[in-house]
Amino acid sequence: MVWNRLMEWLHIAVLFILLNILWVFGCIIGLGIFGLIPSTVATMDVIKDRMYFKTDYSYFEIMKHFFKCFSRVFKHHKLVSFVPSVLLIVFMLEWFLIRGVAILRAGFIIPITLIIFYLIIMILNSSYLMTVEKNIDLSYAKFIVLSPLVFLKSSLVIVISLITFFILSISYPLLNLFSVALFIFTVHRVLKMDYAKKGWGVLE
Repeated sequence: MVWNRLMEWLHIAVLFILLNILWVFGCIIGLGIFGLIPSTVATMDVIKDRMYFKTDYSYFEIMKHFFKCFSRVFKHHKLVSFVPSVLLIVFMLEWFLIRGVAILRAGFIIPITLIIFYLIIMILNSSYLMTVEKNIDLSYAKFIVLSPLVFLKSSLVIVISLITFFILSISYPLLNLFSVALFIFTVHRVLKMDYAKKGWGVLE
């Protein structure tokens, strides 16, 4: 009994490490801009399938599921995936540039930081939607843009989680082996509960 339990936890640990690697690999092959949302959607899609947390499922099947979902989002949701990712990268570059100029830093660093957090939350909401609605198009654009405000409780938890995971990853480098996947797992659970409370019908 103890041995079986130990093997289950070991399987889950390896699963998160594998998902972490797959997420990074997906971002790389998508050149960052094109790969960020497809990788996040694919990671969430694997996480929502509880059967993969059982020891009788092979890692090959998990990888197959990941890349199938990644390919679907990459092919059919280019615009929805591309625009938020570009905006995030642009504002992050602005943040680093402004950080080096004292005069600009005083007036712009806080607003740009808030915009970056908003974009990250927006990307996570759109990623969650793509795991439960297969045909996300521009008709969802308004909802996606406003989602951080619509699901404010989730947004606050995501910000706190993001800061916490960032600090822990710096303090304990070994956590980088699975920190992204664990963060996405946390976000998925939080969004799932918040969407359900608001009576949304786009739930798995």
